[in-house]
Order: sequence, then structure tokens, then C-alpha cells
Amino acid sequence: MSKLQELRKSMRMTQPDLHKLSGIALRSIKDYEQGCRDINKASVSTLYRLSLVLGCEIKELIESIEEIEDDIDDRIVKQAVETEMDKSCHADYVEEYNTPLEFYLSNAEEDSYIGYLQDRFGISEEKAIKLQRWIIKEIEDGVK
Repeated sequence: MSKLQELRKSMRMTQPDLHKLSGIALRSIKDYEQGCRDINKASVSTLYRLSLVLGCEIKELIESIEEIEDDIDDRIVKQAVETEMDKSCHADYVEEYNTPLEFYLSNAEEDSYIGYLQDRFGISEEKAIKLQRWIIKEIEDGVK
């Protein structure tokens, strides 16, 4: 049983009730509940309207929050690595370093990079540290 279906039933609501109160198409509700459509890919507006009607938080509707978090982490790392590997994104010059690897790592290895990741992506310090390590590894692997 999907989380949406569990929440709806706990409110003693039918699918047509949920449709009428949320404005979400009945077919969409059925598809989300049966797994024919991935609720994790529903629009924020859809999730918000469902959460209002069901009296829950959006994250309670999501089937696999870990999967979404992993995807976001992958995207952050990919974007950060692309930025750090782009010479034009540095304030200094590659010639100032012994190796290109030192140049590319010059920003990512700084303690201030953790704060940058936190501010840029709205993540915790713990997650920023984890992603910093991942970014450094990806840069090292990319330069080899």
C-alpha cells in the first residue's frame, strides 16, 4: 500500500473525496496509489495540495526520500566538480601551482568550502563535509 493510500484511508477518505478536496485529477490519485505514476516526481504544487488535505507534511507522501536525497547529492557533486575543473571559475591561475590537480583542488580542499556548500545548496555542515570529500575524490579521479 502506498503512503498516499495509507494517509488517505487513515483520514477515512475515498479517492473521489481526495480528488474533490485537493483538485488533483482522480486518475492521478489512482495512478500514484497503484504505483503507475511516481509520486516522487509529482510537482511541488500537487504534493502541497495533497499534504494540505491529508494534514501531513510533504515528506510523508514521498515513497523514497533517500533515493531523492541521493539524486540531489549526485547533482551537487557533479555541478561542483564541473565548476572546480573549469579554469575560468578560479580567481588564481594554474601556472601558480605545481600540478593541475593542486590547482583544481585549491578551492575544494579549503575549510571555507564547507561553508560555501552549506550556503550554496542549503545543506547541513555534516552533509557538506561528506560532499566535500566526495568532490575531492571525483576531482582526483578526473585528473588521473
